Parts: sequence; C-alpha cells; structure tokens
Amino acid sequence: MVKRIFLYAFFIIVLAIPMNGASKDTPGMILVLGLKSVHLDDLQDRLLRESILRGLVERGYRIVPVMEMERYFKSRGNSIRNIDISKIEELCDAFEAAYAVTGSMVRKRRSYVFSVIIYEKAAENVTVSTISISDRERFMDYCIPLSGEIIERIEGVVKSIEEFQ
Repeated sequence: MVKRIFLYAFFIIVLAIPMNGASKDTPGMILVLGLKSVHLDDLQDRLLRESILRGLVERGYRIVPVMEMERYFKSRGNSIRNIDISKIEELCDAFEAAYAVTGSMVRKRRSYVFSVIIYEKAAENVTVSTISISDRERFMDYCIPLSGEIIERIEGVVKSIEEFQ
C-alpha cells in the first residue's frame, strides 16, 4: 500500500513540473480527452492524459491546458472520460483545437486493448488506432509506454495532414 502511494505521488510530482517547449509554429492545438474504461479509475486516467500532454509539449505541440479542460467539464457536469464521438467537433470549437484525442480500453484475456480515436477538425476526419499491451497487470507498468505509443499515433496523423496540405 505504501509503495503504491509512493509511486502515485512520484508520478504526480513528475507530471507537475512546468510544461515548456511548445512551439508557436505547430499547426494547431491538441485536445486530449479521457479514455472510457472500467479498468482505469479517474486518477489513472488523469495520469495517462497528463503523460500524453507532457510528451506532446516536449515534442513542440500546443495543447489545451488541463485547467481549462477541467473548468469546462466541471461547469457542465460532464465527464472528460465519457465523451460521445458526436460531441468531439463541438469540443474542438469550444477549445479552439485542431485535433482531439479520446478512446477506450478493454481487457481481453491477458491483454489491455486500447482504441485511440484522433479527430482532425479541418477535414472532419477520424482516425482509429488499436494498441495492445499484454502481460502487464499494473497501471504503472504500462502507463508510460502506452502514452508514448499514443503520442506516436497522434504525430502520425498530424504529420500526414501537414504533408497533405
């Protein structure tokens, strides 16, 4: 129990370090929403989202700030984790975001299967990617590798849009 609390506290401290490095030349802001899943609690979902946000900022992408998202969802009584895909365009408009990321997670046998949805507002295009992580029981064992893989998928969509334009 103490070890788990220590790991969560350590993870939160690492994520609390100010996020620098966002480039003004990045094509558009990215909105990172939560994952629908009974296998992640709210704290785990937030840690995963913040890990993704941090990774995006470190790579020079602009993101919708966490506090802005929390204020928006709290004022409407909605959950950041249970977003209906039909509402993503509305959320992009509300946050002036060019991209939105959400998804879901299910457990299949000894694997977690993540469905990552990346919405590109200008083209009204939805890209769905599947990521499977096996043989990792604890959230802390797969959070960082998963966030890195999600960032790679986001970059793939953003770069393909940039090349197309």
